[in-house]
Amino acid sequence: MQLLHKQTKLVAVAALFPAALLLYVWLCKIDLSLTHLDAIVFSQATSDGVDVGKRVGLFFKGIFGGTLLFLAVIAVFVKLLNLQ
Repeated sequence: MQLLHKQTKLVAVAALFPAALLLYVWLCKIDLSLTHLDAIVFSQATSDGVDVGKRVGLFFKGIFGGTLLFLAVIAVFVKLLNLQ
């Protein structure tokens, strides 16, 4: 039972790095510059030229995409370990 617990931790840690790398590659080219100036509320982000909608979208893409990607990589590692 202890071996299974250590193996589960190893799979989770090993899955974290490829998932983080793929998430970084997917999200690193996001442009948060403000492009539509109609009907905006001025705030510090708007003054700095950052589109808050894109920024919030990036946050949720990172959270949900990262979670799904992490779980997918874990599933692949578990399947590989069961085949050997």
